[in-house]
Amino acid sequence: VSSFWDTSESGPARRRYSLTGPGELWLNGWLATIENYQAVLQNAMKGFTPPTNKKTTENEGE
Repeated sequence: VSSFWDTSESGPARRRYSLTGPGELWLNGWLATIENYQAVLQNAMKGFTPPTNKKTTENEGE
């Protein structure tokens, strides 16, 4: 991250931030990692059926 004081507008100076080249590369790598985790979790959940609560099912007729 790089930053500078912006004094071009009226009012107090404002600190402006931007990503550096290496920062963008790191962020893109992190986003790819998160996307991979998401894909793995989605694939794992495709065949998942939540268990039923037997007590609730058995007590419904009462």
